[in-house]
Amino acid sequence: MLILRKFVAAVILVSTSVAQSKVPVFTPENVKQTASEAHLSSAQLRMIVEPLEASDVDWDRSRVAQLRYSWVKLSRTEKRELLVKSIAQEDCGGTGNCAYWILKFRYGKPSLLLATYGEDIGLQSDSRQGFCNIVTVSNLSIDTETATVFIFDGHTYIPQKSYEMRVRK
Repeated sequence: MLILRKFVAAVILVSTSVAQSKVPVFTPENVKQTASEAHLSSAQLRMIVEPLEASDVDWDRSRVAQLRYSWVKLSRTEKRELLVKSIAQEDCGGTGNCAYWILKFRYGKPSLLLATYGEDIGLQSDSRQGFCNIVTVSNLSIDTETATVFIFDGHTYIPQKSYEMRVRK
């Protein structure tokens, strides 16, 4: 049993070391549009609130005015998905990590593809199941960040791999 524990610890150590050396390349998204700038109707805003509240992120509909938006193209189809970021103080931690969601509209109704936190979010050119990979960068401390790659599993985005990065300031 002790040998098995040492082997598992060695595998984890090697995996972490490898992950630290390969930082994922991605294009950051600028999520700064208000609802009117993103051309969202009041009906769409009412529908958007439901999947955000139902997500794992602790969000309250009273902060809807503090959401920012960007339409992104995650697949090769003509459709675009809605990237949502909360800029409310309650949804952003002391290290600058804010709540993000990605919503897909089908028959006019939004469904949640991803709910996460991060300082930055972006798209990779790599894709799974026809949808671009998503990368988030999150501050862990004053000198450490984590980049997480999310892949599409056919229904939602799931974390594939995380990379720890030392930040030199």
